[in-house]
Amino acid sequence: MKLMNIKISLFAFCMVFVSLCKSQTINEQKQLKPTEITSKTQDIIIKDIMSLENSKIWSSDKKLREFEKAVKYGVTSLLESGNIICEGEVYNFFQELSNHLIQANDLKISPKIYVYNNNYPNAASFPDGSIFMNTGLLTRFTNFEEVVFVLAHELAHLVKKHSVEGYLKKKRLEKKFEIAKGSYLEIMKFSQENELEADELAIAYMEKAGFDIKKAMLSLKLISYSDTITMYDTTIAQSLFMKLTKNNDSINSAQIIKDNQEQFQKIVFNQDATKRDNGDEFSTHPDVERRLANIDEYIKLNYNTNLVGNKSNLTLLSKYDLEQIKKQAIVDVVEASFNSGMYHLSLYLSARYKQYFGDVNYFNTMVIKNLIWIYSYKDMNLSALNNELTSSYGKEYELVVNIINNLKTNELKLAGYNYIENIEIENNTTEDIYFYKAYLAELNLGKNVTNMLFKKYLSSYPNGKYSVIAKHKTNE
Repeated sequence: MKLMNIKISLFAFCMVFVSLCKSQTINEQKQLKPTEITSKTQDIIIKDIMSLENSKIWSSDKKLREFEKAVKYGVTSLLESGNIICEGEVYNFFQELSNHLIQANDLKISPKIYVYNNNYPNAASFPDGSIFMNTGLLTRFTNFEEVVFVLAHELAHLVKKHSVEGYLKKKRLEKKFEIAKGSYLEIMKFSQENELEADELAIAYMEKAGFDIKKAMLSLKLISYSDTITMYDTTIAQSLFMKLTKNNDSINSAQIIKDNQEQFQKIVFNQDATKRDNGDEFSTHPDVERRLANIDEYIKLNYNTNLVGNKSNLTLLSKYDLEQIKKQAIVDVVEASFNSGMYHLSLYLSARYKQYFGDVNYFNTMVIKNLIWIYSYKDMNLSALNNELTSSYGKEYELVVNIINNLKTNELKLAGYNYIENIEIENNTTEDIYFYKAYLAELNLGKNVTNMLFKKYLSSYPNGKYSVIAKHKTNE
C-alpha cells in the first residue's frame, strides 16, 4: 500500500511538472508578439519633428545652413517612415544602455535614441543628436558587448562631431579641386580615419563602463557578413516546402523537388555568405580586417591584455535577458516586413525563426498570413515586393521565393491549407490557426466544409477577434 502511494505521488508530481512545462511553453509563445505601438511613440515622434523643424542647429555658421537642411530632412524622413519604435523592451534596453555609457564616461551629449524596425543590421547617428538603432542588429548578435560596441561607436561620432567635420572638409576640397577624383578620395580617406577613431573611442567607453571589450570585436565580423541572413544550421527552404506539400497530391511536389533538387542539396550553413567588400578607395568605411587590426593594436597599447576580457557590467547584464530582447527584435522585424508588403521576406523569416525557436504559434500564423497575401497578389496578376533587396538575403531566401513563385494560384491556396493541417498534427492550434483554416477551406473545399469549420471556430472562440466575420460566413 505504501509503495502504491509513492507511485501515485510520483505520478501526480510528473503530471504537475508536465503541466507546468506546457504552461511555461504557452506563456513563452504568448510573449512572442510584436511590440505594441501606442500613442507614446506617436507623441514622441511628433514632438521631436516639431522641435527639429524649429531648431537652428548651427544658426551662427552660414557654411552649415545647407548641411542643416539636409540633416533635418534625413532625420524627419526616418521619423516619418512608420518604422520607428519609442517604447517596449528593445527601446528601453537601448535607452538605458546609452545613459549608462554617457554617465560612465561623463560625455557631454544628450542623444535621442530611436529603434528603427528594419532587418538590416545597421546604426546611424546624425549631428542633431539622433541615433537610430536597427532591430536587425539584435537579430544577429550573440552577446551584449557586440551591441554595446555599435552604440558606443555612434556616441563617439557625436562626441567628435565627425559628420560636421566631414561636411566642412568636403566643401573645402570641392571648392579647391572642383569635385575632382583626387578630392573625393581625400574625403573618403578622412571619413575612414573618423571611423577608426570612433572604433577606438567605443572601446575606451566600453572599458570604462565595465564591459568586456574583447567580445565587442565580433560585432564587426557579423556586420561584414550582413549581406546574408543565413545564420542557423537549418535547411529552411526544404523544411517549409515539405510542410506546404506533405500529404497533398494536388500539388505537383515531385516536379518541384526535381526542378530544385540541385539547389536543395547546395543549401548549407552559411555557404552563400559573402563578406562585403567595403575596403576599396571609394568606401567611407575602412575594410573590416583593417578595423579589427586597429582595435587589437589599440587595446594592446592602452590596456593590460591579461585583464582585458574579465570585466562585465553585472547591473545591466542581470537586468536584461539578451535572448528575450533578441526574440522581441526578431518578431518586430518579421512584422515590419509583412507590414511593408514584403511578404516573401516575412514568410522566409517566419519559417527560419520558427525552426530556431521551435514551433512557435506567432511564426506559424505569419507563414499562413504571408501565403494568403502572396496568393491574393498572384490572383490579381500583381507582383508582391519579392525582388526588393533579394540579393541581400542569400541563396536560401532566393530558393524560397523561387518555389513560392512557381506554385500556381490554386496550388498556393492548397499549400496554405495543407500547412495548417500539418501544424495541427503537431498540436499548434490557436485562434488565428482556427480562423485561417476556415478561410482557406472556403477557397479550396466549398461552403459545407467552410461552414463547419467557422462554426468550430465560434464554438472555441465565441467572442474572438474574428467572430464577426465567422458569424457572417455561417449565416450565408
